[in-house]
Amino acid sequence: MVWALPLALLVVLTALFRVTGLDVLILEFFYDPDTGAWIYKRNPALNVYNDAAQWPALVLGIGGLLVAAAGFWVVRLRRWRRSGCYLFLALVLFPGLVVNTVLKDRTGRPRPEDTRPFGGERELLKVLEFDFEGGREAGRSFPSGHAASGFFILTPYFILREWRRYRLARLFLAVGLVHGLLTGLCRVARGEHFPSDVLWSWAVVYFGGYLLAKLFRFGSRRDVEDEAGAAAAS
Repeated sequence: MVWALPLALLVVLTALFRVTGLDVLILEFFYDPDTGAWIYKRNPALNVYNDAAQWPALVLGIGGLLVAAAGFWVVRLRRWRRSGCYLFLALVLFPGLVVNTVLKDRTGRPRPEDTRPFGGERELLKVLEFDFEGGREAGRSFPSGHAASGFFILTPYFILREWRRYRLARLFLAVGLVHGLLTGLCRVARGEHFPSDVLWSWAVVYFGGYLLAKLFRFGSRRDVEDEAGAAAAS
């Protein structure tokens, strides 16, 4: 349920986007061909949400770093050090390095607003179809950095489930999924990303967070020892 079902979902949806025109079909709901304009490009509500969408991820990741640092001096925070390190490292690695640097700068997928079906001059590329030679100059659509930041809110799920705090884990998972999808919708509605870009933003953050949590071994004996030390100090 944690990795097999999401992986199957990713494969099926990617195949669907790849062999059909679903990316374009969804985008057509937000584009007016008569005026050549994106209907919600200047929508105030979408613009506010779009601009604020990355702040929760920054608060969570940087907050994790601060807690991890404080844990070296405050005994009661000792049990949270590895969790804080995990959150900060996950933020830097997945929305930061993998999405916004490695993939966006090298895959060369043009944004919808720059492609011919939507009044642009560049050829439309399907999901997982890349222009490595063109790179950054060809386009930075794949995947969505904003959506990746939105999905980042789900990463505490991987910590909490190892601590068997399943209800709270599911809460973070649900909030992260909803926030990521809403952020992705804002980007799609503005003609700045394909729906499949949003799908792969989720994939990078979700599976990256899962693998990193396995490396941190949450719920192990070390967590128990840190918790015992914090309880003794109190």
